[in-house]
Amino acid sequence: MSTKLLEWSEDQEEDKNKVHIHRSGHVRSVILNERFYVFQNLTPASKSPLKIVDPSIRMMFDVNIYGLSAENKPARSRINYSIAAERHKIYLYGGFDVEKNEIVDTVETFDASTYQFREVKHRGDFKPPGRQGHAAITIDKYTMIVIGGTKDVTTLIDPKPLPESESMIVYDFEASTWSNRSKDYSASSEPAPWNLINASLFKLDSQNIGVLWYDVVTGGDLESASSRRVLQTS
Repeated sequence: MSTKLLEWSEDQEEDKNKVHIHRSGHVRSVILNERFYVFQNLTPASKSPLKIVDPSIRMMFDVNIYGLSAENKPARSRINYSIAAERHKIYLYGGFDVEKNEIVDTVETFDASTYQFREVKHRGDFKPPGRQGHAAITIDKYTMIVIGGTKDVTTLIDPKPLPESESMIVYDFEASTWSNRSKDYSASSEPAPWNLINASLFKLDSQNIGVLWYDVVTGGDLESASSRRVLQTS
């Protein structure tokens, strides 16, 4: 494994290592074992798609995964995927394969103890269609919830969201099975947000998660536009 150590100072502009600049290309991150694991797009052009930040020692580890042997590399190219962590593993799901120009429907793990990628074999009768621009979060040691996204590959600007009937799926870590939980909204629930593309999830407690997404409203104070995007929470 090839690593490069970078240390940052309080004054980012005077920091000779310019560590803060490295975050510009990062698209997915997760906290595991009190460290930040920050992933870029998993493409052949990304020779070092993973950086590990340890706040306790103020260091960033630049990990060259593509310098490892073939069996340790990601199984396929993917961007706009979701990321979630459980115990010592990071789970990558879905996304868009820029090499094959198709939506990805597989789950892949990154083992933080061995620095190895492994594609997870699907089990069970239900396998959801692939999606990109979605979000995932770990609820407990058994459950990962995936919300939102799109199957649209024609545009990256305002793509068509998934219908509400497909908007929430659940992955069982131990069984490696999927289930569609979109119909589990209670009768008293408010409608799900219409546009859950590139949304963010955060855990409130063992029973509730928060969703941060954007909406489009007409009018407003912007003189140069008839509509504007605003952040909403649920």
